[in-house]
Amino acid sequence: MDRTYPHTSTSAAIVEDDFDRHDMPASAIELALHLGRFNAASIINALGGCSIKVPVINSEIYSGYLKDAIDDAALERMMKAYGGSILYIPTCKKTTRWKRDTCIRIKFDELTKKISGNNAVFILSIEFKISDREIWRIIKKL
Repeated sequence: MDRTYPHTSTSAAIVEDDFDRHDMPASAIELALHLGRFNAASIINALGGCSIKVPVINSEIYSGYLKDAIDDAALERMMKAYGGSILYIPTCKKTTRWKRDTCIRIKFDELTKKISGNNAVFILSIEFKISDREIWRIIKKL
């Protein structure tokens, strides 16, 4: 499995270092303990918000989805820890929202060196696919 991330450092996707944050759910921390941080981050980014029946053997239907998200060794550890049970993969909304908001603030500061605040908010609302009102709320909050 390629250990590079398909996103930039300012992305809201979960990465290995996020497991040190105080707002990570206990279920995400537990996944990281069983699968390793990289694989836990990968499965959260790929399947966050889903409840999955963890296969007992490697041939069940969910194995395909899991194999796309985590490496074979992590899948084996997952089956050993959770095999046969239904496991909810957390979304880590607080962490991803904080990362998104921080990214918006950084990009806003960079953009407003060259263009007006209103134009920067317009660009950011398109880039992040959220309303300009929400962008302003985020900027004023941070």
